[in-house]
Amino acid sequence: MSTHRYTTARVLSGLLAVGVAATMVAACTAPGTNGSSGAAEPAFKANELSGGDAPQSIPTYTRKVGENLDPIGGGEEAWTLEVGARSIEDSAVPSSLVFHDVRVGEHADFYRVVLEFKKDPSVEATTDQADAWDAELAWVDAPVTLGKGDAMESEGKAFLDVTVGRTVMASTPELEELYFAGAKSVKIGPLEVLVDGTVEDKTHVVISMDEQHPVQTGFLTRPARLVIDVKK
Repeated sequence: MSTHRYTTARVLSGLLAVGVAATMVAACTAPGTNGSSGAAEPAFKANELSGGDAPQSIPTYTRKVGENLDPIGGGEEAWTLEVGARSIEDSAVPSSLVFHDVRVGEHADFYRVVLEFKKDPSVEATTDQADAWDAELAWVDAPVTLGKGDAMESEGKAFLDVTVGRTVMASTPELEELYFAGAKSVKIGPLEVLVDGTVEDKTHVVISMDEQHPVQTGFLTRPARLVIDVKK
């Protein structure tokens, strides 16, 4: 009888050890980590902030298609202080967009600013795009609002003005549900994104900096996003 009890205890002890080991492995490969389970990696480091409805807890926020950990434009040769018009012709981008979210994140060598847009539900889907989806970037002496030209308060010393086309104002309850409802200022490191919002068919933000930094810009689709990487 004592031998049977001893054997049973050893079996139970072995099962407990296996259970603990399995739990540790599962924790190492949970979504949002770099485990071998194939789960998506985090979009940004743990100090990412969202101005809108994107999750604040980064371990639960996985990056979307195309948002990798490399600069949006490629290698070192893509960094530049020269800015201007940017555009993309892609049928995946809806013909009418609603400004939805602002996200900022920090990587090893650069900061990232993402402006995300949702499809305007009042416009029927079409593959015929009359114009390219465009954005205009410019260094300005001081940040001002797009409509009235009022001063936008900031302690920065350099200002990258960003205007995105093909967007609509939140003129209906349906559009208001999709429209950006976050803070008017989103900060990370020496950057501050000043959110002006949408005026007529343009969405406007200003990226305030401690000084002019080289940038890389690019568009992503599904959902529609403008990505601006700022070199440290």
